[in-house]
Amino acid sequence: MKIFNFVKKFIFKYKSSLIVFLFFSIIGWLMSIIVPYITGNYIDLLLQSKDFKVIYDFTAKIILIGITSITTSFIVSYTYVKIQTKSMTDLNFYVLDHVTKLPILYFKGVDSAYLNQRINSDSNTVVSFVLAKVIPWNTMPATKGTIPGVWYRRKNNATSDNC
Repeated sequence: MKIFNFVKKFIFKYKSSLIVFLFFSIIGWLMSIIVPYITGNYIDLLLQSKDFKVIYDFTAKIILIGITSITTSFIVSYTYVKIQTKSMTDLNFYVLDHVTKLPILYFKGVDSAYLNQRINSDSNTVVSFVLAKVIPWNTMPATKGTIPGVWYRRKNNATSDNC
């Protein structure tokens, strides 16, 4: 938790991008839940329905969901990279500013290029780690709540089909 507390001031500096990222992450999660259900219903409809208008309407819905999923995925990826890059740069400058305040004798015998590369790499790793843990905080409780609902619905559908 100390890592998150250290990095959050650099990530939360970009609140608007973070809100967009979280919002579209949730939409992407919803799409991943909806697509298998819609696809299963579509296959059932293709097997049972004789009305082409219903099939065309369902096909349009699946295409719309596919376009929404693609757009959502693009926005999530774009905002993730944007937040990651800006936060990493801010963290990098913060650490480098701290390093410049250290006594010069501290760096005796230290390879400055290696030190700079380590600061860049570690800043990127820490920010990426914290951002990767933001999504599960949003979707994990919702996923855990959805799974029993899907099982319940599946069980009820299975018992009603047997009647």
